[in-house]
Amino acid sequence: MEEDKDLIQMGRMILRQSDLEIPVTYKGEVFTLKYPSPSMSAAIEAEIARRLGGYPRSSFAFDHIAHVEACVIIDFTIIPSKSPKWFTSVWNCYDESLIAELYSGYHSFRQSFQERIRSGGFEEGSKK
Repeated sequence: MEEDKDLIQMGRMILRQSDLEIPVTYKGEVFTLKYPSPSMSAAIEAEIARRLGGYPRSSFAFDHIAHVEACVIIDFTIIPSKSPKWFTSVWNCYDESLIAELYSGYHSFRQSFQERIRSGGFEEGSKK
């Protein structure tokens, strides 16, 4: 079935790709991020380390670490086709409020998504 390719099975729970999407509205525009897979999360951590030059996080001010982490997460998770065309990269964005709003939306979604997984809040069934 064609629609099955967009399904992700975790035990008895079935997730759709849309379950992983994080819409964030800022000044009337909708930006869409996608919850990262475990392999994407590892790539995000590697990119954060690269951006920090391999130095330990404790070597930097908290604000700097938070900004780098937010920027890397947003750049990795943004869905360009479902976000404003003018937004090419967070590293080219001078609007710090936008960056904060996108990261806040991601962080809030992450917490509720993990709670939904723990509580079995996704459709049960089996993908065949």
